[in-house]
Amino acid sequence: MTSLCLIRHGQTAWNAVGRIQGQEDVPLNPLGVEQVIDTWQGRGKQFQATFCSPLRRAFETANLISPLDQYIQSDDRLKERHYGLWQGMLDSEVKEKYPITWNSNWRLCGPPGGESQSQLVIRAASFIEDILKKHDGQTVAIVSHECLLAAMLGYILKMPPEMHQTLRWKNCGYIWVEYVNGQPRLTFQ
Repeated sequence: MTSLCLIRHGQTAWNAVGRIQGQEDVPLNPLGVEQVIDTWQGRGKQFQATFCSPLRRAFETANLISPLDQYIQSDDRLKERHYGLWQGMLDSEVKEKYPITWNSNWRLCGPPGGESQSQLVIRAASFIEDILKKHDGQTVAIVSHECLLAAMLGYILKMPPEMHQTLRWKNCGYIWVEYVNGQPRLTFQ
């Protein structure tokens, strides 16, 4: 059985104030480090492979989870959605400056200058298909970002892209996907 643990990075200073990070390289804040340690201390040994986004907040999370002797593999396909013009802005600023876009299902077409949901799904699907081929029968940690993880889980569950926004992760949240006879099964602990 192949088991995937989809993990969102710990909190950053930008998460705490509602600033849109996207592909900006923001590190974990002290609370984020504490979240990872509290959630994963001693549990990272169960993973035979760990993959993460190269963005600092995900890479730092993966480093705190993984045993010291395990190589962490970063992959650009695990980066967060590119939010285009919205990167670095507060949610409240985006709502004020782009009310029509914000109040529509902007995720499908993407923010101005950013990635659409279909672009995210293509990245997520490419990564998942590679993992399933190369790590059959293993337990794999995937440390990434909320929007990318939602696209990934939506792809795994064959959900329509407009439903991906219903899949949410809190900072340092995770979900297990186990493949039984080639079929995904979510497990909650």
